[in-house]
Amino acid sequence: MNTSRIPARLAVLASVATALILTGCGSTGATPAASVVAPKASPMGGSPQPRASTRAHTKQWFVEANDANGDGVLTKAEFDEIRAISHAEKDINHDGVVTDAEYVAEWEGRLEKRQAEEREASIKQAYVRYGVLDLDKNADMTIEEFSVSGNRTFSHYDTNGDGVIDERDGTPKDRFGDLATDAPKTNN
Repeated sequence: MNTSRIPARLAVLASVATALILTGCGSTGATPAASVVAPKASPMGGSPQPRASTRAHTKQWFVEANDANGDGVLTKAEFDEIRAISHAEKDINHDGVVTDAEYVAEWEGRLEKRQAEEREASIKQAYVRYGVLDLDKNADMTIEEFSVSGNRTFSHYDTNGDGVIDERDGTPKDRFGDLATDAPKTNN
C-alpha cells in the first residue's frame, strides 16, 4: 500500500462512518436512505473526489474511475484497494460480507441522489426556458410568446417552407444558427 495515500484513505473511511451515522445505519439494522460513493484521491493530493459513474464501460472510464492517485495509470494494487473500499461501503453492518439487501440499498441511495440532482437541474432549466419564452418579462406568457420558439422549431424542420413537415423536407441545416431568427429555413 502506498503510504502517501493513507490520509486520503482515512478521509474516505471517515466519510463512510459519517454517512452511516447520518443515515441511521449504525447498529440499528435500519436500511440506509442514502449512500456513499467511493471517492478517489485527488491527483493533487487534496481531498477525495467522487468516482465516475458506471454508465460508460470503456478502458478510459475504467482507468479514470479507479485511478486513486490520478496518474493516468491503474495498477492491480490500486484497483484492489479501490474495490476493498467499495466493498466496505456496501457492507452496512460491517460483517465482512455484502448481502443483496445491502448492495441494493447502496445502489438505491446513489440512484436517489442522481435523480434528485437531475430533478434540481431540470427545474432550474425550466425557469431559464420560461425566462426565454416570456418575451416581455412580465411573468405572464401569452400563446404568442409561447409559440415563438415552437414556430422556430417547426420552420427548422419544414425545410421547403410549405407549411408541412414530411418526407419532401430535406435535412435541416445548423439547428442552433436557425434558432436565432424566426424566418423559415429552406434547403436550396
